[in-house]
Amino acid sequence: MSETISVVSELDLPYGIDTVWPYLSDFPTAPKYVPGVGPITITGSGIGMVRRVPFEASWTDEKLAVMDHENHHFAYTVSAWSDDVDFLDYRSDVQLIPLSANSCRYRREGRFTVKPGVSVQSVCATLDRAYRISMNSFAEIMRARMQK
Repeated sequence: MSETISVVSELDLPYGIDTVWPYLSDFPTAPKYVPGVGPITITGSGIGMVRRVPFEASWTDEKLAVMDHENHHFAYTVSAWSDDVDFLDYRSDVQLIPLSANSCRYRREGRFTVKPGVSVQSVCATLDRAYRISMNSFAEIMRARMQK
């Protein structure tokens, strides 16, 4: 049996949690602002909805598993993927953690197993890069929205 691996990325944002959450929790459209993401396709709605997210040369089908507005947390699993994706049994937990009235921490944790014969370090580095691209892009979008 393969070991479950975890990759965590965090980014502190200079905005209150109630300002950030409506944008981050918009599961169907949030990825469209990430550089490298192509047109997103949505199937269904609410818990169980699936968004197909093309990212650079790959794609994943991300199925919403949890949407907890009270605790500023959502989770999704990857139910299908392109052949070049090297992980299995993937689950992503995304959460905002309050730091003060005017700041919060954006936290992403991916848990997964690695396909046999694939480097764990390589998969972790790929996911960390994708998380950082996504999180930094989100921070830029929030900055632009707050300047309006």
